[in-house]
Amino acid sequence: MGRDDVAAARGARSGPVQVLYFWDVSRADLMESIEAYFPGASAGMRRPPCGRFAAELVTGTVADVEEVDRLIAPARPALAAPSGSRSSTGRFLRLAVWELRQSRR
Repeated sequence: MGRDDVAAARGARSGPVQVLYFWDVSRADLMESIEAYFPGASAGMRRPPCGRFAAELVTGTVADVEEVDRLIAPARPALAAPSGSRSSTGRFLRLAVWELRQSRR
């Protein structure tokens, strides 16, 4: 994997973290959360492949959030932000665990 591949992968996952944060904090409808970060997503506008990937990653993670949270619960104390709020690391971990589980299917 080259430097450009790593940068593309990082970029493709930063949007889903933001969408997951918005959904987590606001408890807005998931499609509203995706639309807030990827305008036109629900209208079926053509998006770059990373937009489709991001939407799939977020919708899958949210659909399985209880199972994913159960799997990462033992690590939660180590991930807690100093203020006691959930950290971005926890959101990255949610997305990563979901994605890893899908790659094993």
